[in-house]
Amino acid sequence: MIVTITLNPSVDITFIVKKLNEGGSNRTNNFRKDPTGKGINVSRNLANLNMPNIATGFLGGHNGEFIAKELSNTIVLQNFIPISNETRTNIVVIDQIKDMVTGVNQEGHVVPPKKFDQLFHHLQRLILPGDFVVISGSVPEKARETIYREIIEVVNEIPNTTVILDSSKKLLLEGMKARPYLIKPNVDELKASFGISLDDPEFPHKCREILNFGAEHMWVSLGGEGSYFFSKDRYYRVEPVKVDAKSTVGAGDAMVAGFVHAVSLNKDIVEAIRWGTACATASIMTIGTAPGKLEDIEEIYTKVKIEKLEY
Repeated sequence: MIVTITLNPSVDITFIVKKLNEGGSNRTNNFRKDPTGKGINVSRNLANLNMPNIATGFLGGHNGEFIAKELSNTIVLQNFIPISNETRTNIVVIDQIKDMVTGVNQEGHVVPPKKFDQLFHHLQRLILPGDFVVISGSVPEKARETIYREIIEVVNEIPNTTVILDSSKKLLLEGMKARPYLIKPNVDELKASFGISLDDPEFPHKCREILNFGAEHMWVSLGGEGSYFFSKDRYYRVEPVKVDAKSTVGAGDAMVAGFVHAVSLNKDIVEAIRWGTACATASIMTIGTAPGKLEDIEEIYTKVKIEKLEY
């Protein structure tokens, strides 16, 4: 089974305007409302691939009820811990003329320490030997910077589990100490977390060195420029598949979903990269954080070009 953990879920409201009037009023009836948070996005994309999975984390208030209701319409199994505070709201505005996305993300409310203790016990019962666990996204306000490392250490006590961590900065650096299977920063997060830029002539070698901190693999997404996948003995360059992009929000989560879907089915790394790339590319053809259409994923899958490289 695949289990996703979202400590700081949100409800995303996406407004689409022809041209954003900065500093003034904007009116539109073109909008959508999605249950999100990076782990929840992974769960929704897995459900889109007809892959059963369990979503857990913290939910509260009317927004929490909305997320639970929306997920109940999918094959995602829910096992969230209720909290008294309201789950946060994020606002996304898409300017169609400028082809620009502007977001305002609420940080999220404080979750009491006892709830994190409850989460650890919850995970010990929920996760079974052989499960795949995806931990991703931001954390509630004032949460410990070591929280992802602590969660991975709990998961690692369960035999044959596989952990994928999608975070950045201190949360990522601390989480890597617990040796996750895969980390997935985008190129901006890579620079913010490790000080490595894509234009660095030693880029591949410096990315390889990052794996010495604890992760087995690292997948760096480059937005519209494709991605690089790093392992200790090899790395891969993934070329982008050109499509009509509508929104890049949630593309990284779709990438993680496609990858873990394939790995959980015992596909090899290259096949997993191909699935992840296809899911991510199809997702940007939709508005908001909606998963891509299955027919688009299958078509894009056949077009993904992956080059194996040596250090």
